[in-house]
Amino acid sequence: MWSALLIVVALIGGSIATVVAYLHVRMYQRAAAFRKLNPDIRMHTSWYFGYLILRIMFKDIVKALGGRWHAHWEVDTIYERFLDTTDDVFALVTPFTTEVHVANADIIRQIALSQVTEFPKPARLYTVLEIFGPNILTLEFDEWKRHRRVAGPQFSERLNAQVVVAATKTMKQVFVNWGDEVEITLEHTLYEITMNVLGEAAFGVPFDQSTQEVLEGFTTSFQQCVRFVMANIVSIIAIPQWVQNLPLESTRKYRVAVDEFKRHLERLIKSPIDGNAPNGALLRSLVNSVSEEQDPQKRLTNEELISSAFIFLVAGHETTANTLLFALGMMAIYPEYQDMLLQETRKVLKDDEAPTYKHYSKLHFAHAIVNETLRLFPIVPFVGKHAGRGESGTETMQVLNGKYYIPSNGTNQDPNFEDTIIWLNINALQHNPKYWGDDVNQFRPERFYSPDAEDDQNTARVAETGAKVHKYAFAPFNVGPRACIGRKFALVEMAVILTLLNREYTWKPAPSMGAGLEGEDAAMRGCRTELNKPLFLNAMKPQNPINLVFTRRKDGPTAAAKEL
Repeated sequence: MWSALLIVVALIGGSIATVVAYLHVRMYQRAAAFRKLNPDIRMHTSWYFGYLILRIMFKDIVKALGGRWHAHWEVDTIYERFLDTTDDVFALVTPFTTEVHVANADIIRQIALSQVTEFPKPARLYTVLEIFGPNILTLEFDEWKRHRRVAGPQFSERLNAQVVVAATKTMKQVFVNWGDEVEITLEHTLYEITMNVLGEAAFGVPFDQSTQEVLEGFTTSFQQCVRFVMANIVSIIAIPQWVQNLPLESTRKYRVAVDEFKRHLERLIKSPIDGNAPNGALLRSLVNSVSEEQDPQKRLTNEELISSAFIFLVAGHETTANTLLFALGMMAIYPEYQDMLLQETRKVLKDDEAPTYKHYSKLHFAHAIVNETLRLFPIVPFVGKHAGRGESGTETMQVLNGKYYIPSNGTNQDPNFEDTIIWLNINALQHNPKYWGDDVNQFRPERFYSPDAEDDQNTARVAETGAKVHKYAFAPFNVGPRACIGRKFALVEMAVILTLLNREYTWKPAPSMGAGLEGEDAAMRGCRTELNKPLFLNAMKPQNPINLVFTRRKDGPTAAAKEL
C-alpha cells in the first residue's frame, strides 16, 4: 500500500516537475529571442501566470509562491519597477507572453498619433465584454470606426447639460436623506448616486425608489435589473455561459439577469419616445440617430445598440463612482481642499443657486481635484496594445522610440514572438517623477489649477519648478483616437457632484477607519492607508470600505484655508 502511494506521489511530483521545467524552457526561449531583437532593454522573467491582469487579480497567490512581481501594489510604490530602466521601458517574459511595459510619455505620444493599424489593441482580451455582442470597446479598425461614427455625436453638449440637471436633482435628494450629520460607506452610496445620474442622463429612466415598476413579463424592474448586473458584473463575465445555464440557483441567476437586462433594453429601444424622458438622454439620441440613417454602413443594429448600451453602463457607472470615492477620501485627509473648493463655489454660484452647464466651465478647482484624483488613481491603470502590420498589412515589426523592436502580432514568424503585448502603464506614467516632480505621490490638485484654462486642457505643472508637464504624461482616459468617448460626460458629472456636496457638507474619516490604531489621528492614518492600496479588478477601487462622517456646513471656509 505504502509503495503504491509513494509511486503515485512520485508520478505527481514528476509531472509537476516536468511542467515547471517546460515552463522555464519556454520562458527562456522567449526571453532569448526578444533579447536578440532588443539587447539594451531591461528584462524580467516570471514563469507563473501569463497575463498582467491575472497576476494583479491573483497577486496573493503569486506572493504565496514566493514571487516578487506586484508584491507592492501600493500607490506610492507603483513606479518602482521602472527605477532601474534608462527610459521607462522594460520587458516581462513569461512562458506564454512577452509584455513590454511603458511609462514613457514620448512613446505613448508615438502610439497615440500612429495609425490604428500600427498599434491595435489585443482584441481577444476584450471579448469577455461581448456579453451582448461586439461593441465600441471591443472592436477594431473599420467596425470600430462605424460604431464611433454613430455614437460619437450623441455625446454632445446637450447631453452634458443633461448630466448637470441629473446630478443636481440626485444630490438634492441625497441631502434630504442625509440630514445634518451622517456616517456613510462611500462605495454603496456613490454607486447609487452615479447610477441615478447615469440612468436619467443616459437612459432617460429615473432610478429613485418610487419609479421602479415591475412590468408584465418581467421579474424585476429595469432599475433593479441594472443594479444586479452592475453589482455582479465580474461574476457574469467570469462564469462561462454553460455554467450559468445549469439548474443551480447560485449561477443561473446571472443568466436570468442578463436575459432580462436584454429584454428591458429591447423594450426601451423599440419605444424611445417617452414624454417624461429628458431630451438629452443618450439612448434616445442614439436610437433616433440610427432610425433616421438609411445607409447600413452608418447605422447600428438593435443587437449592436444593446451591446453599446451595456458597455456605456459598465464604463460609466462604477468607474465614476470609484473616482469620486478616492476624491472624497483624499479631501477627508486633506480638508484644506474642501475649503479651497468652497471658495470657488461661492464665486461661481450665488447662495443656493443650482448649477447649470454654463457654470461647469468656471469650476476650475473642482476640475483640478478630479484630475489629480485621476492622476493618482487612474480609471484604467493599464492599456494593452499589439504591434500591428501597418497600412500595407505586411509589416513584421514596429519600432518604439526608435530603438525597441516589437514583433507584429499574427505574422506567423518565430513562435517565440506570439502574444507579444505592449502595456501602456498609465498608473506608473502618472507616478513618474521625471514628469511630475519629487512630490509625485502627494495629493496636490494645485498641479491642475488654472483659472484661465478650458476645462478639457491638460494644464498640469510641476509643483517645484512651475514647468508644464508633458502633454502625454496624463492619460487617465487613454489618448488618441481610442480615448474614452464618454470622457466629458464623466468629468462634468464628477465636478458637479463634488461641488454640490462640498457646498453642503464638510467630511472627515469615521472613527471606525482608525480601528486597531492609536492616537488622535488614528482615523486619518487608517483612511490614508486604505486609499494607498487600491485593488484593480474591473476598475480601480479600495480593497476595504471607506467610511466618512458628513456634517452639514454652518459657516464658510476656515481661517486656515488656502487662497486660490
